Formats: sequence, structure tokens, C-alpha cells
Amino acid sequence: MTAGHGGRMAFGCRSYVYPLPQRAATLWYHDHRMDFSAPQVWRGLAGFFLIGDEEEDQLPLPGGDRDIPLMLCDRSFDEDGSFRYPAHGHDAFPDGVLGDVPLVNVAPWPALEVSATRYRFRLLNASNSRRYRLRLEGEGGKPGRFVHPGLRLPPDEHR
Repeated sequence: MTAGHGGRMAFGCRSYVYPLPQRAATLWYHDHRMDFSAPQVWRGLAGFFLIGDEEEDQLPLPGGDRDIPLMLCDRSFDEDGSFRYPAHGHDAFPDGVLGDVPLVNVAPWPALEVSATRYRFRLLNASNSRRYRLRLEGEGGKPGRFVHPGLRLPPDEHR
């Protein structure tokens, strides 16, 4: 590893602390390489960036196991299970690419068993182009209580 450049290898781990003077927010991060962000996000180079603060801690919001980030996206797969993203050139897909498999937190066709208590769902649409209209469904197909009924979530949106 060090041949040719005289560098040293580091072993172990380090913790870095950066000041972040920002109010509580549900954000996301993703690659911003020019003309390549969409394929990179499609391949999974994206994630949540959850920021808390003392003001948020005072709110009556569910926490712990009942604070659930949900990254929604759609992807297509090749027969070998790898992501299928069309070959592209500059501006080849100005309206984005639609997948045929819905994913939540990288799981296809997910389901979440919950108890009869309050939850906080942090929603992120990491799809390339798809818009979602969300609803909760209870036992027997009954509608669940949702703070924002019929919430519409366009791509690159978080709530």
C-alpha cells in the first residue's frame, strides 16, 4: 500500500465532532457529481441526516423505536439482482427514471407491524422521478389515522 508514495497506514478508529448550529431537521445527503447524481442515488449513495436540538426534545414527539425514518424509492433490477439503470448521456432522462419495484429503507414491498400508539414517520422520497400518495392501512384494510391524510410526496422531498 505504501509503495511509491511513502504514505503511512492508520489503524483503529477516530471520532470527529463538528459543530452544527442548525435547528432540528430531517434532511438527506446524496452525491452531487455533475450530471451523475441521479444514477448515484439510484445505486444507493444517499441517506438520512437527522438533526435534533433542545427545542425538538421539548416537543411531544414519539422517540426511540417509534421514531422511524422511511426512505421511499423505486428501482429496477437485472436478473442477477443488480440495479438496472439505463445507459445515459447528458440530459438523456430529463424527467427521471421510474423503477418497477418499490423499496422502503432498501427493502422491497415492505410491511411494518406497529402497536396502537403514536409513531413519528420521517418520510423521504429518494425516487428518481416517482411521486407518491401515501396512506396508512389498518387491519382488514381499514384506513389508519394519519396526521396528513393523502400526503403527496414528490421526488427529492422530505417531511
